[in-house]
Amino acid sequence: MNNRITLITWILIAVAAVIFLPWLAYRVWLSSFDSNRPFVEKEIERMRQAGLPVDNESLDTWYQNRTDPTDAREWMETGQFVVSSDFVTLAQGVPQFDPKTPEDSEWTPDGWPAEASVRRLLKDTVALREKIKTLSRKRIPVRYPIRLNSFQTNLAHMQSLRGIARLLDVECAVAIADRNSIGLISAVQTLFDMVEVHRNEPFVVSQLVCSAIRRMAYSSIRKGIEQGFLDDSAVESLNKQLTVESLAFDSLRETFQSEMAGALPMFMNLDEYLVNDLGDGSNGFSRSWVTGSRRARYNDIAHYIEHIQSLSDIDTQALDAAIAQAEKSEEELMRNVRGAGVLGAPGWIVTGVAAPAIAAIVSSFAEEKVQRNFLMHGLAVRRYQWKENNQEHGAFPDSLEALSQIGFHSKDWPTIGPKPFGYRIEGETAVLWHTPNRVGKETQADPPTLDGSTPYADQLSNAMMRLKK
Repeated sequence: MNNRITLITWILIAVAAVIFLPWLAYRVWLSSFDSNRPFVEKEIERMRQAGLPVDNESLDTWYQNRTDPTDAREWMETGQFVVSSDFVTLAQGVPQFDPKTPEDSEWTPDGWPAEASVRRLLKDTVALREKIKTLSRKRIPVRYPIRLNSFQTNLAHMQSLRGIARLLDVECAVAIADRNSIGLISAVQTLFDMVEVHRNEPFVVSQLVCSAIRRMAYSSIRKGIEQGFLDDSAVESLNKQLTVESLAFDSLRETFQSEMAGALPMFMNLDEYLVNDLGDGSNGFSRSWVTGSRRARYNDIAHYIEHIQSLSDIDTQALDAAIAQAEKSEEELMRNVRGAGVLGAPGWIVTGVAAPAIAAIVSSFAEEKVQRNFLMHGLAVRRYQWKENNQEHGAFPDSLEALSQIGFHSKDWPTIGPKPFGYRIEGETAVLWHTPNRVGKETQADPPTLDGSTPYADQLSNAMMRLKK
C-alpha cells in the first residue's frame, strides 16, 4: 500500500514538474523583457515632451500639424496626372517617360532624336509645369496622408514625385539644347524647391527619392557647366543655390528622428501586426507564436530606440567617418536584432523598418554631397574665367589651388576619404573628375575612359566634367 502511495506521489510530482517548470521558464522569459520597460517608458516620455509622436494618436496630430491639406491634395493630384494614361499619351517618344526611347537620347551638335516630341510635351504641359513651380515656391511642408496601424506609408506618393521631376528634367534638357541659362536655372530651382517641400517626410526611403530628384538637377547643372553657355550672372546664381542647398546628409539627425516618428507607433501598436492563428505569417505571426508580445515589444522598442540614437549621433563633418560609423551601427543593430524578441524574427515587416540598409543610405547621401561639391568646383573654374580674365572664354586656372584667387578653396568641398578631385587642362578643355566611393578608394591619376564595357560607366560619367571654352 505504502509503495503504491509512494508511486502515485512520484507520478504527481513528475506531472507537476512537467507543468510547473515550463511555466516557470515562461515567466522568467517574460521577466527578461520587463527589464527594458523602465528605459522604454522613460524614452517615450522624453520624446513625448519633445513633441515627437509615440503612438497612433500623437502621430496623427504630429502629421496634421505639419502640412496644409490643400497643398497636399494638389501635390497628389499632380502626381496622379503624371502617371495617368492621358499624360503617357502626351509623353510618347520622350526619353524620360517612354520606355521605347533610350534614356541617353541627348542633344548633340548633329541633332536631338527626341527633340520634336520633347518640345511638343513642354508646349502641352505648360500649365502643369507652372502649377508645379507655384506649389514648389510656396515651400509649405507637405505630409502625404498615411494609414495608421498599417505599413502603408507615403512612399507611393513620394515616388510620383519622380514623374513630376522628370517633366522638369525635360525642361532642363531643352534649356541646355537652346543654351538658355534662364530656363535652366528656373527648372533647376524648382527641382530644389520640390524636395524642400518634402523635407523630413517619414521614412528615410522618402529622402532617398528626394535625393534622386536633386541628382537630376545636378546632372543638368553639370551639362550647363560643360557646354559653357552660362554667363557670369548664371554661374553666380547656380553657385548660390548650391551653397545654401539643404542636403539629407547634413540633416541626418532630423532624418532619422523622422524615421522613428513614423515607426515607433508601429511598435506601440504591435497587436495590429499579429495575424490570427490561421494566418500564413507573411506580414506577422500567429498569436500562438507571440504570446506575451505586449511585454516582448519593450525589448524590441529598446533595441530600436538605441539604434536610432546611435544613428542620430553620426558625425557629418567628415564624409568617410560618417560612412564608417554607419557601418558600425548597422553591425551592432544586426547583432541586437538576432537576440531580440519579435523584432529578431526573420521576414517580419517591422524588422525591415527597424533594420534598413543604413550604411548604404548614409553612403548614398554622402555621395550626393560629393556630387554637389564636385559641381562647386566646376562653377569655380567658370567663375575664374570671368573674374580673372574679364571675359567669357578666358584662360582656365592652371590648378585647383589657383582658385584661391577668387576665394574658393577645394578643401572646403571634399570628397569621401583621401580622394581629392582631379584636374588638368587638355588643349582648350579643362577636365575635372573624381572617383565615386563605390568604384574605388583613390581618385584615378587620369580621367576615366568610358565605353560600353566600362564598369560603373554611369557613375564615372557623372563624376567627370569636360569644360569647353
